[in-house]
Amino acid sequence: METIVALQEAKKVKRIIGNNYALKTSSKVIVPAINELYDRTESQLEVYETTIVAVGQNEKRALWMPFIQLGYIRGVKCTGEEHTGDFELSLFTKPEVNGGKYVYKSGTVRRVLWDIMQIPYHDESGTNDIYVVLENKGALTTFNLQIYTVKG
Repeated sequence: METIVALQEAKKVKRIIGNNYALKTSSKVIVPAINELYDRTESQLEVYETTIVAVGQNEKRALWMPFIQLGYIRGVKCTGEEHTGDFELSLFTKPEVNGGKYVYKSGTVRRVLWDIMQIPYHDESGTNDIYVVLENKGALTTFNLQIYTVKG
């Protein structure tokens, strides 16, 4: 039964991509060729990065960060210096007071935040920015924020 299902799926793929020998890929084997095409188009990660300098203990810092207009957030990484304590990170479409919506909230983490996800994002700022709020509950720290995206 599994062989029949696999054969049917292979036939569907062949209808979609056509003759695999005519593909403009380095591999002519179906699965690696599909992966190569996928890598060329949809899975090209872009990293948006900013440094949030000298955030004091119990300070909440809010800022705008240049960002994509439309796509998916695939990962969020935020690290501090050696003595970083607890912190929280939130991403919004725009400030809550202006009707902004939560895009992402980390909860409390210690030292390193590294989340992998797939969250749809559509810019509401009108300037291709995302609104970032970082709350530092530990000692004075400079944070490095990286947001991994895929346009879509």
